[in-house]
Amino acid sequence: MTDHAIAATLFGPQDLRMIEHPLGPLAPGMVRIRFGAGGICGSDLHYFRHARTGDFIVTSPLILGHEISGEIVEINGAAPGLSVGDHVAVNPSRWCGHCARCVEGRANLCENIYFMGSASKTPHMQGGFASVFDAIPAQCVKVPSHVAYQAAALAEPLAVSLHAVARAGDIADRNVILFGAGPIGLLTMLAAKLEGCGEITVADIAEAPLAFASKLGADRTVDLSGGDAELKALGA
Repeated sequence: MTDHAIAATLFGPQDLRMIEHPLGPLAPGMVRIRFGAGGICGSDLHYFRHARTGDFIVTSPLILGHEISGEIVEINGAAPGLSVGDHVAVNPSRWCGHCARCVEGRANLCENIYFMGSASKTPHMQGGFASVFDAIPAQCVKVPSHVAYQAAALAEPLAVSLHAVARAGDIADRNVILFGAGPIGLLTMLAAKLEGCGEITVADIAEAPLAFASKLGADRTVDLSGGDAELKALGA
């Protein structure tokens, strides 16, 4: 096992460096993961450009990355359902397990939650854009070995889209319009199709993502870069 990791570490606005970090012994109750693939979120771009996203300001070197997958290379302690060699998608949230929300079974609303690659707390929680990184077993979702790491890394943004569709209620045979044809919007479109929705219209201000939406199965696309006349004509 290597005694160091190479990580994409942010030091300030547009100051991202590949830095070698020493790896200590794996802490009890943790798993060590070899990086497989990662997605670049809009928040990663905000951090890179401005060393902040919203009110979350980078005050010390921060390893970016929270849409990640990889292979478990070491386990220290109990990790039910997990073994060395497993491929996993990683939930970037790490909850406390003892606050009121966690006790209610709503760990996603944990009052003390940390998020990988985020400056929301100080000290910051380091992210997964590293050759090797650590997580708790509960963050690891095993995926079949034939699933590409790139696909597994989409699990985190896909979860956002699945939640959005679930919040929309019964959309079977109902027409749907989505504003924004970025990754989340397109994943939401696919999730809506899986739920059996009717016609899907996707609106955006850029030609390239709209073309990709059509390629993925959008029934209609609307380019809003010149105004919303076409959208109004559809009765939206």
